[in-house]
Amino acid sequence: MSWFKSPKGIGYARALLDERYVKDFQDIAKLGYGHIRLPFTHNPSTKAIKFALELGLQVVVDHHPVIPFVSEDEIFEVAAKWRKWATIVRDFPNDSVAVEVLNEPRMRLRGAIWDSVLNLSIQGIREISPNRTIVVTNRFVADPDYFDGPWFFEPPKFNNLVVSLNYWRPYKITHGGYIVGLPIVKPGEGSDFDRADFKNMSLHLQRYADYVQKKSVDNCVTEFGCWETNPNRLIWFEQVAKNLQKLKLNWCAWDYEGRFYVRKDQTDGAAIQKLFLG
Repeated sequence: MSWFKSPKGIGYARALLDERYVKDFQDIAKLGYGHIRLPFTHNPSTKAIKFALELGLQVVVDHHPVIPFVSEDEIFEVAAKWRKWATIVRDFPNDSVAVEVLNEPRMRLRGAIWDSVLNLSIQGIREISPNRTIVVTNRFVADPDYFDGPWFFEPPKFNNLVVSLNYWRPYKITHGGYIVGLPIVKPGEGSDFDRADFKNMSLHLQRYADYVQKKSVDNCVTEFGCWETNPNRLIWFEQVAKNLQKLKLNWCAWDYEGRFYVRKDQTDGAAIQKLFLG
């Protein structure tokens, strides 16, 4: 049984230092999203979590540092800090608030190191909240190619786990125009819309769906999006929506009013939201 009461979610990357999020959260709930992923770097915002719950939204509290960890010694700080962070969210209901150990761990981590960090983090969280749902992923930025095969990811042996996937394939389509020097690609012979990485989207997501079923863990595609300047990004979103719905996967778009998903002033925003929200 899935922790998610609704498969439809949205990330919220705006700073929570002012009251702008109040209207945004109200709009998110009215639009029909069921859960919200709240990134944090230093400490989770209990005020924002409480308000989201009042609106009937579930919350994933996502440790999402702006600067990635650069050493194996540094990554162990995550496990130590989760004891403090778990205490901050301890009083929120387990069926409405989950925690995410770390967004997009980096490839330079050795498997044994990441496994140790995950196990220590989960142990610390569970000492505070024994039944808290915890989101984990592989050490290769949550990419679909790194759940099976030579970089096989074995989920930690704990209950109430969500193993997440971040889907940004093909990178040249989703990030073209965002990264300096990476041009916007268009449909046409030889473009990334015609190459295997785009055409194999269904295989990528099917592989992930098979994996979570085999491992008996809950699922969520916790990030996906396409940079706003790509005039053909609706083609990409159509394929993502089609596959998520076919495979009945939980999902959380990145992010609300963000430039990878939709903003209120975007000409294709309504069409994209209709694909996912109906």
